[in-house]
This record gives sequence, structure tokens and C-alpha cells, in this order.
Amino acid sequence: IAESRETGLLPRMPIHYVTKHLQQGIESDHFRVKRAMPRIGGFRSFNTARRTVCGFEVMLWLRKGFGFAGA
Repeated sequence: IAESRETGLLPRMPIHYVTKHLQQGIESDHFRVKRAMPRIGGFRSFNTARRTVCGFEVMLWLRKGFGFAGA
């Protein structure tokens, strides 16, 4: 990140905009991911939890039609 800021790719002080419309879209996707996940007592590592959540997000994206370009 520091290198990107030095080269000018990223601004030094980014502006963060929050709009209700965008926030609702993010929350609606998050709700679908939470609903799809089974009740799991716990994960042994953060890496396992991250991979599991990523898998559920991929399945959600494929169901929504954001899969491969040819599909």
C-alpha cells in the first residue's frame, strides 16, 4: 500500500463515501451469506473460517449469475 501511495496509484488521504443505497446492497449480500452458512460451533483456525466463508460467497455469486463469462 505504501508503495502504491508513493507511485501515485492510491491517494494519500482516501475519501470514504457511504451512501444508504450502497450500504443496503452490501448488507443484503451479507445476509444471504449468513443465512446459507450452517450453524458451526467454531473453527480451529482463522484460515479455515476464511476459506469456508469464501466458499459460501462463491456459491452465492454463482447462483446470482456472476459466474464465468461463458456460463
